[in-house]
Order: sequence, then structure tokens, then C-alpha cells
Amino acid sequence: MIMKKHITTLLSILVLSTSTFAQFYQRTSVDWNGIKLDENSVIGIAFEIKEANFGGLSFSDRCDVDPELETEWPDAVTRCVNSANQYMNRLYGQYVPYGQTAHSIHYTTKTEGKSYVIVVKVLSVASDGWTIADATFTTPYGVATFTNLVGKGGRFGSFVNLMGDGFESIGEELAKRIYKAKERKKI
Repeated sequence: MIMKKHITTLLSILVLSTSTFAQFYQRTSVDWNGIKLDENSVIGIAFEIKEANFGGLSFSDRCDVDPELETEWPDAVTRCVNSANQYMNRLYGQYVPYGQTAHSIHYTTKTEGKSYVIVVKVLSVASDGWTIADATFTTPYGVATFTNLVGKGGRFGSFVNLMGDGFESIGEELAKRIYKAKERKKI
């Protein structure tokens, strides 16, 4: 009976420390550096993933364990972009089919020739898809940085699917930060 109490206490501490860790990293800081965002802006989102830590493994080592990662990780990036667009659609209260947009700011995976580009540098991806990343938002007016972005992973699916859940969360967080800054006339 006493052992059962100790195990329950240890599990409670573990769960509480995990949520505290997530809350700590959820506090994303942004330095806008005087950048501006024009109306009808198209923002390209690119990911740097090759140097990330994948549960203690490098990208190439993780690809050896999970071969689909090498070919399917761009799908996770697409989920990030679609999540950013869906967040904007929800703000405007319009039903728009998944992957389309009905507002002045639109996100895309195409960065070639774009004036506005967000480069997300993935720092680590846990086996359940929780992702920690930093991002740089480059515009014609300057550069803004986002630090400690946390993507909430999933509970069921392949590693790439769980990582996609984390990337979706990051996409929504990026869209939220940019929208709030635009509304507060910071950009």
C-alpha cells in the first residue's frame, strides 16, 4: 500500500513537471525590430530540420530508424502552413476549405521570390512529436525573431504524423503572433 502511494506520487510529479516544462517553453518571445506587413501579403514558410535533435538522434540516424521521415517530412511542413491559414480563417469567421484562404495574409510553402519569409529552425523533436523551434521572419523592412516556439505533438500515429501534429501547432502559433502584432500596429 505504501509503495503504491509512492508510485502515485512520483507519477504526479512527473506529469506536473512535464506540463511546467511545456508552459516554460510556450512563452515565445518576439522581437519585431520595426518591420512592417503590407496588406495582401503572402508569407512563405520554410523549415530547417536537418540539424535538429530527434530524441537523441541526428536527422540521418533517425531516417535509418524511420525511413519514411526522409521523404515525408515535407508533408509536416504543409500541415504547418495549412494550420496557419486555418487559424486566420477562423479569426475571420468564414468557412473556407482546408488549404485555402479568405483573408489578406496568406501562408505558403513556396519561399522562392517572396518578400516575406519565415524560416523555422527546428531544434528538437521528441518521439511523440513535441517540437521546439526558433524562427526568423524576414521582410523588406527588417527581420523579426521568434524564440522557443513549442509544437504540441500527438498521441497516435507514425513518427512523421506525430511530428506533423507538432508542426501544425507551430504554424498556428506563428499565425497568432503575426496577427496580434498586426492588430496592435506593431507591424
